Amino acid sequence: GGILGTLSGGNPTLKCFSADCTVSPSGSSSAESVGGIVGYVCGSQNSITECVFKGILNSNGGQYAGGIIGLVDYDGYNDVGTVQDCINFGEITGGQATGGIIGRMKVRSGTYVNYCVTAYRTTHGGVIGTGNVGGIIGWVDNASYFYVKGCANYATVSSNGSDAVGGIVGRLYGPHSYVRNSVNNGQVTGTGKYMAGIIAKYGV
Repeated sequence: GGILGTLSGGNPTLKCFSADCTVSPSGSSSAESVGGIVGYVCGSQNSITECVFKGILNSNGGQYAGGIIGLVDYDGYNDVGTVQDCINFGEITGGQATGGIIGRMKVRSGTYVNYCVTAYRTTHGGVIGTGNVGGIIGWVDNASYFYVKGCANYATVSSNGSDAVGGIVGRLYGPHSYVRNSVNNGQVTGTGKYMAGIIAKYGV
């Protein structure tokens, strides 16, 4: 990540960090779990708030790329967390599960993504992946009582390969999980199935 590779443990907080840089693997190799602020987040009661990414991120085709976080892994029954008040102004290019804020989230229950924005500016802006691509989150799975609330996307969201391209979320799997009070003002394009302004593909 632009600031941290991994954020783990109980009750860690990442607040008020900003990165204006290029984040990419060396040479032509691909990288997994690449984030503009942090690459991989796991553990319990994590909080990532008021972080901003303004640079260019390219995983060279690796999965789980996000403007703020590459992969959030809240896969234990006591693992919950909040991502809130984060903004991505950058250009995000990845493989499967690419998002303007988060590439992929593996969550159980009680996790929230609130008031996050992926914005477009003249020199940067855009979220490009090969499938499961979202302006806010590329792919959410194992979710129960998971919420995306008050988020906005203004960037172009596109896939140059597979399915599920959404202005807010590419793919959302899980019961009692919602996207609320969120808006997409960006263009959504792709060559596969399942494209939508808010959630491209939803299932339980």
